[in-house]
Amino acid sequence: MVRVFIYIHFKSYRQGGDALEQNWIISNLEAAFDTWNLRLKELSELLLMSPEEFRGGSIWKIIKSVFDAMKGIGLSLMVLFFVIGILRSCTDFSELKRPERSIRLLLRFVLTKAILTYGMDLVLMTFRFFTGVGSKLMGNGLINDAMFATVPEKIKTAVEGLNIVESVPVWAVTLLGSIFITVISFVMILTVYGRFFRIYLYTAFSPIALSPLAGEGMERSSYGFIRSFMGVMLEGALLILSFIIYSRFISSPGAYEEGMELGLYVWKYLAETVFSMLVLLGSVKASDRLSREIFGG
Repeated sequence: MVRVFIYIHFKSYRQGGDALEQNWIISNLEAAFDTWNLRLKELSELLLMSPEEFRGGSIWKIIKSVFDAMKGIGLSLMVLFFVIGILRSCTDFSELKRPERSIRLLLRFVLTKAILTYGMDLVLMTFRFFTGVGSKLMGNGLINDAMFATVPEKIKTAVEGLNIVESVPVWAVTLLGSIFITVISFVMILTVYGRFFRIYLYTAFSPIALSPLAGEGMERSSYGFIRSFMGVMLEGALLILSFIIYSRFISSPGAYEEGMELGLYVWKYLAETVFSMLVLLGSVKASDRLSREIFGG
């Protein structure tokens, strides 16, 4: 494999102006950065995308059918919880004769019925609200160009100035760094996809989770569900904020210091880039826990 690398390296230098394009070190970095930038662009679109639009809306149609099925069960449970709530809170049925007591129980029942009936619309309204928050954070709703990772010209010049012996370890390091960058990008996209699926699951089974609202003194589990659901919605805005912070990291790469060995500068740049990406990955993974803590979940 080393012989092949040396042959290609010699070939790239002999081809003059095309040397940088065919150099394996630069090719490794550019391929990894292309994957990273593609994932970032995909993430920015996903975070501002409605569940109705995700995957052409095919998943949302299934969720709606499941929601309609669960709504019938939820309405039945609502009546059951309403009766249980009356039995638990009223020691004497004569209390029901008091107008304020009867009206309060009736309002609870009607409100719960409305929430279960129009639950799908409430989910979409909540999602649009938090998507609007994310759009405000992102500015014009598009990912900032500063977030895109590129190979600096100084790196290209540094690699061009390396001899064959110096190029082999640098190529190995860039190959390892490229693997790290690719893995990090896919872990991030899986995290955002996981958020979408949590939204789907919360929506599909929300009628059952919200049915205890009808029972007085039995609503605690429903409040916990609402806090968790709001946390999932807020997570999108927190992810966008993480991207904004990351863009500040990536927009200021380490400067080349006079007298620094060119190979050492390549190592230093790659280490700083991977570190910034790991910081973003940590923020993305922590956004779920932070969003739940904000709502007391």
